[in-house]
Amino acid sequence: TIGFHAKFVSPASLYLSWPLVIDKFQPWRLLTNFMFLGKFSISFAIRMMMLVNYAVPLEKVHFGEQRTGDFMTFLLFGVLT
Repeated sequence: TIGFHAKFVSPASLYLSWPLVIDKFQPWRLLTNFMFLGKFSISFAIRMMMLVNYAVPLEKVHFGEQRTGDFMTFLLFGVLT
């Protein structure tokens, strides 16, 4: 998101396209499409606020302070499904 607004990358280089991942070997597309959250706006701020409000308590209550790796695995599984 920051790279897009700083004009370092275009959204066309971030979206997930399986032909580009497989045929042109662009594996970064598997991750970058989840990192682009759109333009800075009130909607962006609300999404960030919801992420913090729900992800932090979820990690602390259900996964505990010592199980951050389990929480990251949970998030990765959610991204992949």
